[in-house]
Amino acid sequence: MHFGLTEEQELLQETVKGFVDGECPPQKLRELFDAGSGWDPALWKGLAEMGLTGLVVGEEHGGAGLEVLELALVAEMLGAGALPSPFLGHSLACLAVGLGGSPEQQRRWLPGLASGETVGGVA
Repeated sequence: MHFGLTEEQELLQETVKGFVDGECPPQKLRELFDAGSGWDPALWKGLAEMGLTGLVVGEEHGGAGLEVLELALVAEMLGAGALPSPFLGHSLACLAVGLGGSPEQQRRWLPGLASGETVGGVA
């Protein structure tokens, strides 16, 4: 039995790492933290364009339909680069609505969450 990552999972990690390294180098990260805004909408848009905002949202609602393992791999890469974004809370909200929401709530919320137009969080 193979317990390593699949080629697709490794590619996902490499792609996210490349995004973080290219879009949020240490100098920009310092600027963002000094500005005190908490996160950069341009970085969020980049994550959305890569499909990461809908990583765990079902394909029927516009997401990638991936699993929690892929979510963890992406979160690891974003965390390693200290990329300031609401990714984790947003992804947890996607999971909550996807797993516990009624069909009506899923139709209402998941497409916007998947596209990144709606930013989710948990409370």
